Amino acid sequence: MDSISFSYIFHIFRIMVILIVFIFSISAHANLDNFQKDLNYANSIRDTVQEEAAKFKPEETFKKDYTKNPDQMKYFDSVTQAGDKGLQKQATLNAPQDQTGSVVINASKTRPIFVIDSTSPAMQKSNIIQKDSYNISRGISDKYVDCKAAKECHTAYIKKSCNEEIRYLHKLCIKIPKVEIVAITYPNCRKMVRAQGWSDNPCPGGYTRSLYADMIDGPTWDDLFFCTKSAPSPTDSSDCYSDGYYIARTATKVMIGDEGMHSIQSFFGTGVATVPKHFHARIIVSNVYMQYMVGTIVNVTTGQTLYNQSYFTEGQIIELPFSDIQDQTFQFYATKQPNRRGTGNYGVMVLYIDHQGKQANITWETICHDTD
Repeated sequence: MDSISFSYIFHIFRIMVILIVFIFSISAHANLDNFQKDLNYANSIRDTVQEEAAKFKPEETFKKDYTKNPDQMKYFDSVTQAGDKGLQKQATLNAPQDQTGSVVINASKTRPIFVIDSTSPAMQKSNIIQKDSYNISRGISDKYVDCKAAKECHTAYIKKSCNEEIRYLHKLCIKIPKVEIVAITYPNCRKMVRAQGWSDNPCPGGYTRSLYADMIDGPTWDDLFFCTKSAPSPTDSSDCYSDGYYIARTATKVMIGDEGMHSIQSFFGTGVATVPKHFHARIIVSNVYMQYMVGTIVNVTTGQTLYNQSYFTEGQIIELPFSDIQDQTFQFYATKQPNRRGTGNYGVMVLYIDHQGKQANITWETICHDTD
């Protein structure tokens, strides 16, 4: 051991053993009889403890770092300090090199010096507290003490009721239209083409001859044929033959379907057709001879005359009024007009209807809200 001798350790150990035995006896037995027994027992084993302690050999127990006479023994004589001059001198020399010691030394050199002055503000306040202690301890208000009685709070529950005037609400409803545009198709559509000139089979393949007219007596180049076929979808034809036509001519031979040859002077044809709502329609003028033909077109549904004895030229397209709310029937016909050669102006008027139209489906949504 570095700083204390074995004899000192043994002496301390012996005293501790005696005290432990003595304290154990006192705490275990409270009455006097038991105390005497325990004291006698402790005295009886005292020599045994000393004998066992004498057998203790520290050089065998503490084999490493054991020194019988360490250097620090020069400061002590057995367990009594031989004088503290050497120890104090050594402590003074070693303190600046020690971390804790250097902190203490520097603090003592730099700490402020406090001077107690009876006239300082802190001392004056302390004197006031001392002089006013009577009022302070008894809650008496003065120029230094402001004591107020404690405020007591009480909760009071008050039952209240109120009446509200009845307000009558009015329900305001509006209808909002929802419009959906859908495509519709003209039913039983037939496509029609015109063939001109005489031939045993003048119509194109897939078409059926539905009408023949000898426009001028004599020549065959002017002979006119209507050829038709079914057109189930808009891809087969963009417009449909309405069965409405009118022909102005100078010949007398006309054959309609398989009914045979007829002798009809100047004018013939249905001259009327109905256009369903949501569909656009037009009249196309063709086979005009002598520059123009004269015709009239009337909207029978509305009673409006669209054209009256008007001049129409070859290939002219006459768009008819459109309606989204009702079907419309149109009447149209041609008038023979003498010319300087003595022959009449002639031509053909045919009414066509679009294969596909657009229809607006309207549904109404009702929205209501309350109002005062």
